[in-house]
Amino acid sequence: MKKVFVTSVVCMILLMASVAMADDKAKAVAAVNAVAAYYDAHGKDATIAELSKPAAGNAFKEFAPLYVFAYDTNYKMVAHFKTKLIGRNYENLPDVKGKKFRKEIVDTAVKNGEGWVDYWYKNPATGKLAEKTTYAKKIGDIIIACGVYK
Repeated sequence: MKKVFVTSVVCMILLMASVAMADDKAKAVAAVNAVAAYYDAHGKDATIAELSKPAAGNAFKEFAPLYVFAYDTNYKMVAHFKTKLIGRNYENLPDVKGKKFRKEIVDTAVKNGEGWVDYWYKNPATGKLAEKTTYAKKIGDIIIACGVYK
């Protein structure tokens, strides 16, 4: 009986985690789509400027703590609330397991228009390495993206 109870609790926890992940992914897509709509209404320069403001104080603050960032098609970061990252080329910078995920983010969006990319990244909330997935979408000549931890 105890084994059945423990198994049930574990299944419930996994189900809840799966639902939370689906919610986070839906929020990431919604954030990217909100930025795409902003781009359509205000243009590229205004969008890049807005994305380069702190996440809690830009036009997309409703999605915080999630934030959207942008690359150009040459793998250069063109917008991020951490402005020191802007202007750097990330094509060949891998995650801890060697995956060039930033290149894959850009390439996926360029090739397919949009898509998800999985990789490993340090979670600032826990300070630990964790799986992360990022949704990316090509709008105009930039790639906008938003990631969530699994």
